Amino acid sequence: MKRKGFTLVELLAVIVILAVIALIATPMIMDVIEKSKKSSLQDSAYGLVDAANMYYTEHIQEGIQEPIVFDFANGVQISEEKLEYKGKIQEGKLILNTNGKTVVCISDGKYYAYKDIEESEVRGGSGSCKYNGETGNFEIISDVDTLNERIKTLQEELNTLKKQGDAKAEEIKEGKTAVVQGELITGTAGGSAPFQITSFGGSSDGSGWNYRELSVITNGYTKLVVDSITTSGSSFGNPYIRGYKTVDDANSNQYTTLWSATSGTNVEIDISDYYQICFGTPAQGSSNSRLNFSGIMFYP
Repeated sequence: MKRKGFTLVELLAVIVILAVIALIATPMIMDVIEKSKKSSLQDSAYGLVDAANMYYTEHIQEGIQEPIVFDFANGVQISEEKLEYKGKIQEGKLILNTNGKTVVCISDGKYYAYKDIEESEVRGGSGSCKYNGETGNFEIISDVDTLNERIKTLQEELNTLKKQGDAKAEEIKEGKTAVVQGELITGTAGGSAPFQITSFGGSSDGSGWNYRELSVITNGYTKLVVDSITTSGSSFGNPYIRGYKTVDDANSNQYTTLWSATSGTNVEIDISDYYQICFGTPAQGSSNSRLNFSGIMFYP
């Protein structure tokens, strides 16, 4: 007696159908789960408001002289005054005012639930709550707001770095995080031992330099020695080493030329009176022009 089974084609057809069903059903299931999380958080907020109303009723005879703040962090109620409520609240705050009205905002890290003092409905969405102690109000930070705020913060940090140029000289030497500010590289020297910037240089195609100036804050170093300074090409103007005695001098570009020539070897300069030292060239340079400072040593 022959036993009839499924052919390979039939099995493959069933697998394909199941895969299609899973592909369609998975987003729907995930959407249901996410909606359930939002709804559950809103229910927790409603429960918290009910608990606050009960607290107010129980204490109305003795009177509430000032707003009471109920704080929640890491799933625990951390405020001195406690509410009896059901469920788990990850992060947030409820404020019970002297007239019995409440404002609440809680979050599970992904979603928030919020009720204003004059509202009875709890609103929810993606994001988190931030309490402003100065105004006494809550700020709702959506995912987009969080991203935009982070971009703004990073842009401010970048602008600050461009203005201050506070990369360490050791990092410039190792090629790590020196700040490039257009044609300017800036850094900070400092310490009790000598340090070396192996080399610094640039090249020009006739229209502009890839790097034209290196600026280092001396921070206590007193002597500078440069093994060699070389150029090739034309239209440079003489390479220079400049010194700025103060921060104001550096900001206003009031410098003293400590060295300037077409080339040099074993250049030694006393920098004890200078806040910042700059190496560079004043001119653009013609096509295939090159500039190089080798063996830059700072000594205490």
